[in-house]
Amino acid sequence: APCACGRTARYVGRRAKTCQSVLGPLRLERAWYHCDACQSGWSPRDRALGLQETSLSPGATRMVGLVAAEVSFARAAELLGALAGVPIDAKQVERTAEALGREIADDERAVTEAAPAAHHRGERGSARIWPCKTGASMRPRLITTENPRSAPPWMPRAKRL
Repeated sequence: APCACGRTARYVGRRAKTCQSVLGPLRLERAWYHCDACQSGWSPRDRALGLQETSLSPGATRMVGLVAAEVSFARAAELLGALAGVPIDAKQVERTAEALGREIADDERAVTEAAPAAHHRGERGSARIWPCKTGASMRPRLITTENPRSAPPWMPRAKRL
């Protein structure tokens, strides 16, 4: 089979992998290939099922991402176990949420065009929009801590003397 490095990987045999799905743990037997040139092993089935470099199914990954966006990683792990019956530890929640964040950021960079230089300096009429923790996008000049209605909920309020 062709390897990512451009060389040919050889079939080594079948290997088992257990992954966590929304319905519980799943044990898979899949073909395993090893490339002598780059010393890496991989399974085409993992790529096809979205299990490459993770032990969570795509559905479980979505659940982790949604819960981790709302609460702490430790609390997210508790909620996933208590409400969905999906036992995932806090460290796995953290790793998954951070990987999703990198994937989203990479996708955003790939689909957005660079703004003109004037927009990066924050000049009047700037179209630069910054995403905030709530998921909404805000223009920097509209965010103030003086006016509680314009400040996002995660931004500390200004103290008046």
